[in-house]
Amino acid sequence: MQAQRPCLWQIIVIAGLLTMLICFMTGCDHTPGRKMTVIDPPTDKHPDTLALERIDLLDEMFALAWLSEEELLYQTNPFTTEHLQIRNLKTGASQATAMRAERSAVVSPDRKHVFLLSDLQAGITDLNSGQVISLPTSDDRVSWILRDAVGTWANDQAYVLPIVKGDNKYSLLYVRVDGTATPVSIPNEDQPIQKVMIHGESIYYLTFDQQLKLLDEHGNYAKLISHQVADFALSPDGIRIALALVSGKDEVSLILSDAQGQTQKSTGVKGRLLQQLSWSPDGHWLAFAIFNLAQGMTGLYVMDTQTGSMLPLSTFQTLKSPIVWSPSGQQLLISQRDESSPDSKAFSTIYRFKTLP
Repeated sequence: MQAQRPCLWQIIVIAGLLTMLICFMTGCDHTPGRKMTVIDPPTDKHPDTLALERIDLLDEMFALAWLSEEELLYQTNPFTTEHLQIRNLKTGASQATAMRAERSAVVSPDRKHVFLLSDLQAGITDLNSGQVISLPTSDDRVSWILRDAVGTWANDQAYVLPIVKGDNKYSLLYVRVDGTATPVSIPNEDQPIQKVMIHGESIYYLTFDQQLKLLDEHGNYAKLISHQVADFALSPDGIRIALALVSGKDEVSLILSDAQGQTQKSTGVKGRLLQQLSWSPDGHWLAFAIFNLAQGMTGLYVMDTQTGSMLPLSTFQTLKSPIVWSPSGQQLLISQRDESSPDSKAFSTIYRFKTLP
């Protein structure tokens, strides 16, 4: 008995289903003008130029920032109003300061000032004089600060942070080292801003509905770079963006993009959670925390962004802890609370690297 040949409409339906299946499996992006490159899963090869030299554990110390390669700004208990201290890593000596910060302390690029953030207050400290200038809040300037949002130093002289102004108007605020503050006009933004990063005149911000946008230099409009973004990090040279992109149910993928979001390259790294993206100062390495038991890749990693090779640092994912590079890029800092202990003692971990010949 001769087999019946499929008719034309059946062929068209089958071809369409195959196309949809391929797009689903490879993550096709139909955004006009955008290219997506899919590469193999993350390589098991370790970097040829970087190795983990040692790990130092600092008990009862919640470090917030590097003041230099040898000095850390820290507190003994996180999320308290106690004064911050400076620890010399070589001598082990500590020095008290007049600074207070419940949430974060971010050192300026020239290492002369520190931006301090508490639950609803902020301020800037001059490291030379020790003077602390508090940021005033009022309905006509800053109604309140989004305490879980992430700000950034725009340059040596100004820090930018997300705020709420007036009747739920979401905006950004430039805070200069002399204490003066200037709101940034963001047109038609109805979502809270959870993170901002800046390079030159380019301002990138991520909203709580996972929209990554680029504000034009005149503040007239905001261009959509990518949607479904769980986290992002702008490279120090402003050329590339690391994206934690929601790629499926309970799945986030690590994507490397150009600054305009037009060319996106998958690294093959995927996890149920992928957070704390952090570029090294030279832009060669990207540190991140990932949770993915299925892929066998859970913990803290450093990736060579040129080759895709991975350097595993820890099997503990530290998803809630910012990853802070030292000025030279030879050390990484992670601070945590031991939630398994009765008093939730704080501790900090320093990962020290060595450059291979």
